Amino acid sequence: MPPQAIYTFKHALIQDAAYSSILRKRLLDNHRTIGECFEKQFPQIVESKPALLAHHFTAAGVTDKAIQYWETAGKRSQASFANIEAQSQFENGLKLLATLDESPERDQQELGFQLPLGTVMTMAGGWANPAVEKVHLRALELCQRIGEGSPIFHVTWGMWAWRLLRSELDIAHTLADDVLSLADGRDDGYLMESCFSQACTGLFRGEFEKALEYFEKGMTLYDTDRCQFHAGITGQNAGCTILAHWAWGLWIAGFPEKAIETGRRGVELGKELKDPFSEAFAVYHLGCVYQHCLMGTEARECGEAAIAIGQEQGFGIWLALGMLCRGSGLVLEEERVERGVELVKQGFDIFRGTGAELSLTHYHTVLAEGYMASGRLEDARQTVDAGLDFVERCSERFHESNLHRLKGEILLAVSEDNGGAAIAEFEQAIEIAKRQKAKSWELRAAISLVQAQKNDPQQQSQACDLLKAAFQAFTEGFDTPDLIEAKSIIESRS
Repeated sequence: MPPQAIYTFKHALIQDAAYSSILRKRLLDNHRTIGECFEKQFPQIVESKPALLAHHFTAAGVTDKAIQYWETAGKRSQASFANIEAQSQFENGLKLLATLDESPERDQQELGFQLPLGTVMTMAGGWANPAVEKVHLRALELCQRIGEGSPIFHVTWGMWAWRLLRSELDIAHTLADDVLSLADGRDDGYLMESCFSQACTGLFRGEFEKALEYFEKGMTLYDTDRCQFHAGITGQNAGCTILAHWAWGLWIAGFPEKAIETGRRGVELGKELKDPFSEAFAVYHLGCVYQHCLMGTEARECGEAAIAIGQEQGFGIWLALGMLCRGSGLVLEEERVERGVELVKQGFDIFRGTGAELSLTHYHTVLAEGYMASGRLEDARQTVDAGLDFVERCSERFHESNLHRLKGEILLAVSEDNGGAAIAEFEQAIEIAKRQKAKSWELRAAISLVQAQKNDPQQQSQACDLLKAAFQAFTEGFDTPDLIEAKSIIESRS
């Protein structure tokens, strides 16, 4: 009812016919009159529906106002995680900006669109989305033209994240150093973001001590408001993302209880901030910690939670990785191994479809374990070999030790005649883990080595000494499956 009445055409074709019958000048005037009427008489519409005004001023040829409202509309959509709508609105604004003469002011305006465009494209299609590189390169060009005062830090951070997710780790390593350098002299919020880039790159390169150092330093710099400011540009809250990856690093370093506690803190922070993207980020990574701890039910439940958020919010990346996490849990639960394997494959096919390859070594280990559990030993062997090839090609050494351990387990499962080759793989796994100071990988490889030496009491005794040393390095987590098994083996040989 008036004054809130809405009038519609009975059929869209009638509307089209009526619209096309209006002379162009009259049409432009009408759109302009409508836009100005909204501005003067309906402030609630200006506030709630900036895209409507952007549409009318675009159609009226009032470019300056149209650009203003497309930017406002895009940022409003971005804030509510309506990323597809936001992308369209930012792109509409950029089309209009392209019609203006080049100037420093126009470059500055364009950056106001390019930065959030890259963010919403990332959130909708994943960090490694091939189309995002073009946005980053254009933003970098604009920063270089503007010079001092440009958002070069966040543009470089975006380029780092893009390279990292494509597992171009050597390039990502260089860009992470650039991010750290650009944070110099700025407030602690910038330093926190740079700590994340350093830590995350180090984690996947197998530089675990470095990663833990930067994760811890980053969280000491946490401030809610500063973090929210940067999250508005990067699309993710660094508090959540640091806690999520820190949990991985803590498990590798031999602190399973702290790893789970830290991962849970990341999930709780995401919920507290009402940030579904960062919450899904933390939920997925907590699921991976559970998977590393061999806690299948908990891993599956985290995967299901990530899938639910991904479906509700349209986050394709978390839908894909949630499938992987759920699948890994099913493999560990042993009741639906084949279904788990299919989910892992499906999730990573979708993940790789976004252009991403980061953590493929994790995928190879989970899939190989699933194949072994279902008796598909040749598939398991091929998967592990592909994982080791990936390690050398991309320098992603996060699962390097575990891949060698799994190769040894597969060799033994194929035939006990492969004992010598399997033992060599276990010894290499231990050597790598010691070099990386990865206590959990070392313990798991030592368990495999002891079990492989069952026909040689002297060699088994020496292997048991290695297992004892690895076990004694732990100060917590004694109720987790790996440590329970290690303790049982040690006691049985005492």
